Amino acid sequence: MKKIALLTWFSNGNYGTATQAYALKSILSEFGECSIIPYKSEKYKYSIDDLLNSRKRHILFIRLQDKMFLKTRKVYADGEKNKSAAMRSFFYQYLGINQTSSDVKELQKIESEYDCFVCGSDQIWNPNHYNPIFFLDFVKEKKKISYAPSFGVSNLDGFPDIVSAIGEMLSKFDSISVREESGKRIVNKLINRDVQVCLDPTLMLSVEKWVQFANNSAITLPSHYIYCLFLGDYKRHVCSIDEVSKVLSIDVIHHAYNRIDYFSKYKKLSGLSPVDFVNAIKNASFVCTDSFHATVFAILFHKPFICFRRFSDKDKKSQNTRVENLLSVLSLLNRLDMECRNKASLLNIDFGKSDNILNELRKQSMDYLNRALSD
Repeated sequence: MKKIALLTWFSNGNYGTATQAYALKSILSEFGECSIIPYKSEKYKYSIDDLLNSRKRHILFIRLQDKMFLKTRKVYADGEKNKSAAMRSFFYQYLGINQTSSDVKELQKIESEYDCFVCGSDQIWNPNHYNPIFFLDFVKEKKKISYAPSFGVSNLDGFPDIVSAIGEMLSKFDSISVREESGKRIVNKLINRDVQVCLDPTLMLSVEKWVQFANNSAITLPSHYIYCLFLGDYKRHVCSIDEVSKVLSIDVIHHAYNRIDYFSKYKKLSGLSPVDFVNAIKNASFVCTDSFHATVFAILFHKPFICFRRFSDKDKKSQNTRVENLLSVLSLLNRLDMECRNKASLLNIDFGKSDNILNELRKQSMDYLNRALSD
C-alpha cells in the first residue's frame, strides 16, 4: 500500500485549519496509508519591524492588553484553555497526532519512510507566514505534490524578498494545484507553468460525511439561532447582524474567537472543538461570518448566510480573494457583504446550482489527485 505523508497546518487554533486537515487526510486515505507530519512552526517572535506593520502592531497590542488587564482577561483565558484542550483531543482522535515538533532536522530523516509527500491545503503558502518547510524543501528524492494550497493574497508584489525562493521551490514539484485562480496566476508568473485549481478539502467531503462528523458533538444548542463567527473585528458588522436578527426574529449566538468577542453583547459559544464548530453551523438558522471555512460549511449545509469582507481592498496583504473566489465560482457572490433588505432576500438561495457546480469541481479535483498520485 502506498504510504503518503501530508504536511499541512493543523495546530494554530483555527477551526478551518483543523477541519481542512481532517478532510485532506480523509481524501488521501482513499489512495493509500496517509499520515500527517506533526510539524508545527515555531511561535512567531515579534520584531521592531512589526511595529511598522499596522496589522501585526494591532495583534501585538491586543496581546499586551491581555497581559496587562488580568481581570478582564480571565473569561478569555478560561475559554481559550477549554478550546486548547478540545483541540488537542481532536488532533489525537481525528488526525492521529499526539505530539508536535518544530525540529527541522527530524523532517530530513523521514523521507525514506514514505512513497510521496503532499503539502496542502489552507494558507500554507501565505507569504505573510512564509516557511520553506511548507514548500517541501526538505524532500530531495521522493515525489512532491501540492493539493490546493492557498497563497491567501492576490499577488506577491508586497513580498519581493521571497519571490525568487518561492519560484525555485515550486519548480521542483512533480504536480501542483492551488486553491484559487489568483494562486494559479502567481505560479504561472513565477515558473511559467499552468496549474490546476482544486477545491478546498472541506468541499471535497460529502455533506453526508460532514453530518456524521458533526453528530459527534455533545454541545447543547437552541432550536433557532443566528450563528456568528468573525476572525476580524466583529464590531464593524454589528449593525448588519442586528438587522438580520430583527428581520428574521431570531437571536444571535456569537462564537467567541478573539479576546474582544468574549465581551460582546450577544450570547456566546466558547471552548469549542472543530466538531462542535461544524455542528453549530449545521444546526443554525442563519450564518454571519468573515471566515472562509464557516462560509464553506454554510454552503455545504444549505444555510442562508452573509459573508463579510475581513480586509480593506486597499490592503496589499488582503485575504479577501479567498472568499471572493469561492463565492464567484459557486454563483453566490451576491451573499458577499449583502444588505439586509427583507426576509426573502436573506433566506432565498439557489443551493441547487452551487451543488451542481460543486459536483463537477469535485470530479476535476479527484481526477487531479488520481494523476498526481499514480505511480
